[in-house]
Amino acid sequence: MARRVLVRYGTAAGLVAGTVLVGLFLSRWGELKFPLPMFYPAVVVSARLGGLGPGALATLLGGLACAYLWIPPAYSPQIGAPRDLLALAVFVLVGLVTSAACEVAIRARDRLEARTAAVREQARERRRNEN
Repeated sequence: MARRVLVRYGTAAGLVAGTVLVGLFLSRWGELKFPLPMFYPAVVVSARLGGLGPGALATLLGGLACAYLWIPPAYSPQIGAPRDLLALAVFVLVGLVTSAACEVAIRARDRLEARTAAVREQARERRRNEN
């Protein structure tokens, strides 16, 4: 169980790290004006595979990476322009809502699978009793 948790959160961190590397690579050819959208796939994949926690971690790490590496003034924890703060807030909000929606879908799938297994077991039991 603990290993699965570690894999889910590690995958989220790895996806964000990979996105940072891609962003840094792209930055070599010019200024990366809108880095936040690059992190949405990392958030969505993390949330879809791991649920709310890993999705929230990817959101947090992606937002922090953008704030530090690309949002002016770069390489500083400060955010200079209100529009950049708003963009970061929207990213975090969308990331958290996406993560929560994926968590709901995962739980619904798990309940459906459990119910399906129970119905199959009941059907097997009825067949045994009929024979």
